[in-house]
Amino acid sequence: IVHTHRWMGVYTSNDKWRTRGSLRDLVNVQPCDWIVNSDADELLQVPGNNLQTFLNMVSFQGYDVVYADFQGRVALQGELPEIVSNVPLSDQFPLSCRVTQSILPGADAFKAIAFYGFHRENRGGHYLLTTTNHTYEGRNEKKNVDHCGYPVRLHLDHY
Repeated sequence: IVHTHRWMGVYTSNDKWRTRGSLRDLVNVQPCDWIVNSDADELLQVPGNNLQTFLNMVSFQGYDVVYADFQGRVALQGELPEIVSNVPLSDQFPLSCRVTQSILPGADAFKAIAFYGFHRENRGGHYLLTTTNHTYEGRNEKKNVDHCGYPVRLHLDHY
């Protein structure tokens, strides 16, 4: 991992989209750089438990995007208690649920968790755009972008 960014504040998808675009420019993302798209309340599980090794293997196999199914995690009574540092998160939040689908019926429960830099994600950051057509800081881009997704969806816990 070369660059990270902690963003704290009131969430809007437009602000997050602008922030991601600014970061791409700031760190000069190249077409074959991997972008890992993860929020602070998400815990991704990758085969072998090593993200860099996994992404190297995915690249070697010719894939340019990795998707993950995500599940909401809550405590036994459905509450969101303070996290205890010496207890595994899976023990503190043992119940798996589909919060997003309850709030937004018909919503998909997956996201593009890692992808090459030539891809662009949508405003919410969960999906790749197959056609990029957006204006950012005065630039207007439109091009068709195919993607070749890793064939297995990973598991992503959302706390």
